[in-house]
Amino acid sequence: MKRFVIAVAIAAASALLTTGTAYAAPETPLTALKKQYVEGRGVKIKETSYIELDGESLGSSSRVTGVVGFGRKGVNSYDLTLRGASLLSEGNSKIQIIHTKGDTYLKAPGTPDMPSGWVRYPDAAVGFSTSQLINIFDPKMLKKVIAAAKVRKPGEYRGTVPLKDLVGSELGKSLGKAKVNYRIFFNGKKLITRVRSEMVLDFGVLGSMNSITDTQYYEWGRKVKIQAPPKDQVTDAKDLEGGESGDHPSETPPPVFDLVPSN
Repeated sequence: MKRFVIAVAIAAASALLTTGTAYAAPETPLTALKKQYVEGRGVKIKETSYIELDGESLGSSSRVTGVVGFGRKGVNSYDLTLRGASLLSEGNSKIQIIHTKGDTYLKAPGTPDMPSGWVRYPDAAVGFSTSQLINIFDPKMLKKVIAAAKVRKPGEYRGTVPLKDLVGSELGKSLGKAKVNYRIFFNGKKLITRVRSEMVLDFGVLGSMNSITDTQYYEWGRKVKIQAPPKDQVTDAKDLEGGESGDHPSETPPPVFDLVPSN
């Protein structure tokens, strides 16, 4: 009888290990995100960025709104609109960026040396996105900031990481010492709903500057179909004056931040 009982216990334990029902790993924001990578689905984003000098706002800000589309391996398309300060023009502006089927399209009306329609940058797998330093669509980065979080409570992770750990490139003396404070919020399904990051630059007696970006993610799983602009409104970057020589605009769109992680 003892042998029979032991045999049944072993069989039951083996069944539990095989099915994984009793020892299934808990859902995390990373695993929840990967489940959203379905062709034709995506998420909407809304973002605000601004700068503070010694704790006081400089009065200028930029906003990004739009939709991000997924494939089985992650982000494969997006349609984003940037309003406010930009790298391409002075003062307030409106810039729209579409990425689909491997090409990136830029429309920046009123920007010097740019046509009134769209400019196509072929085979530009990355190039434009948002000012958010915490790129949740980069699995390596998301895993890193989750692991670095010092505060963990239901619905929120909070922590600090060096800027150099996020950008993955050499930085100057001031930026090399910069820290990024972040808060990641998620819902009951562990889907990220908001990321707030703050890059702190300390200039000693000259004061400090904080660059703050607040991004919201909503309508996860919505149907997404992002199409290229009409062909008669598109000019290839290489056909623009200065495109071949590397003058502005170049054949590679100037980066703002990459949505699509590099492999």
